[in-house]
Order: sequence, then structure tokens, then C-alpha cells
Amino acid sequence: MAVRGSGRDRGLNGTSWKQSGDYSVDVNQALSELTALPVADRLRVVESLWDSIESDTRVPLSPEQLAELDRRVRAHETNPDEVLSWDQVLERLQTRNR
Repeated sequence: MAVRGSGRDRGLNGTSWKQSGDYSVDVNQALSELTALPVADRLRVVESLWDSIESDTRVPLSPEQLAELDRRVRAHETNPDEVLSWDQVLERLQTRNR
């Protein structure tokens, strides 16, 4: 992973450095190196990154995602008794994947 101070101020493909705190990394190079790791190590990286995002961080939603959420809320409000238990959901998924 390249860090500013290594004599480079641009990424491998000309992309600029991404600032983060006191250091900068070339995100494309970092991703390239991370994807070369064994799966178990990549999963540890993903878990660590996910855990680093604070639970109160608001993730922006696209207009399509907002529309889908609105559609689902309206569907539930129209038919509040039309629900599936977690066991029913699991059974459907297991049946679909056989």
C-alpha cells in the first residue's frame, strides 16, 4: 500500500491520493493488494472496515432505494398482517436453493 512520503503523489493509474487523517493512500493500489489476500484475511478486513463505521453514521440512499423503501412501507401499511416469520423466510430460501 503506497503512503504519501514514498516519493509519489499520484496513484498507479494517475488517480490522486485520498486523504485520511495524517496519511494518504492510493485506494486503487490498496484494493489491488487487498484482493490478492486469502479469503479468510479479506473477510477480516471487511469485518474490520464494517466495524469502523459508527452505527449513527447516515448512509446516503439513492432515489431508487428511497422509492423502494416507501413502496415497502406502503405495502405493509396496506396489509399489516401479510408477513412471514423468520422460519418461513429461511424455508423459502432453502427450497429455492435446492
